[in-house]
Amino acid sequence: MDEGDSKELEKEFSERDETLRSFYNSDALAMSKAEIESLTPILNSLKAQAERYRELEKIAEGGEKKITLVHDHRLDRRVAMARAVRSAAPQDLEQFLREARLTANLAHPNIMPVYNMGLDNDGEPFFSMELIPGDSLKTILRKLRDGDDEYRKTHPLSTLLNIFLKICDAIAYAHSRNVLHLDIKPDNIRVGGL
Repeated sequence: MDEGDSKELEKEFSERDETLRSFYNSDALAMSKAEIESLTPILNSLKAQAERYRELEKIAEGGEKKITLVHDHRLDRRVAMARAVRSAAPQDLEQFLREARLTANLAHPNIMPVYNMGLDNDGEPFFSMELIPGDSLKTILRKLRDGDDEYRKTHPLSTLLNIFLKICDAIAYAHSRNVLHLDIKPDNIRVGGL
């Protein structure tokens, strides 16, 4: 390649480079504020949301906590939220929060994951967790005892044994992490899709 060809190639490259730069010149694309905001809907929703959670309905209440279905505006999903039933003494609240922290550190497919923990606008502690559709083991056993044909079809002995093995596996994992569950009962076991 001689010097003339080289200069010609350089000239062509410079022209193409200038054309491409003008094509991709973002300064020339003046967008309105609304157009810019339309490019960042998630960021805008985080800026606009004062409350992260909106309560939808009560799910259950026991001796230690009450569980409600809430909508998490930040992540745009439904989750379960636990709040302490006993909150008269700081020790009660500390026990409630200790449970949330212990559970959050147990990563197992048969242990409900904890997503968030904090204080609401009234200073009351809460923790949010995965919403598991389905029934409690107590409900399943009651329906079977009462002769519910649908539950007999969907929960034969083999399915019940599989549920039992999953419970044992979760308990064994928690024990391997030096965590003891002090209130294991059918009402506290959620059975999701089978």
